[in-house]
Amino acid sequence: MKYLQTTLAMLAALSASLALAEDFKTVSGRVYKDATISHVEADGIVIKTKTGISKIYFVELPKDVQERFLPSPAKTVAAQRE
Repeated sequence: MKYLQTTLAMLAALSASLALAEDFKTVSGRVYKDATISHVEADGIVIKTKTGISKIYFVELPKDVQERFLPSPAKTVAAQRE
């Protein structure tokens, strides 16, 4: 039961942070304005903008943005154990 409560709390926190629109700029200079993150995948993030849905690969994002969304090795190992 405690696991379920923890999971629900984490999902609520993620949903709140994912709903905020922000601008993303790739290392090549492409700008995605007022983008909301649909979900995070193993190799990148999927965003929604006024013009549609796009996937931005982690290698295309600056290091600070990668660190925000890339799962850390410790979290990945812990998730695999559960």
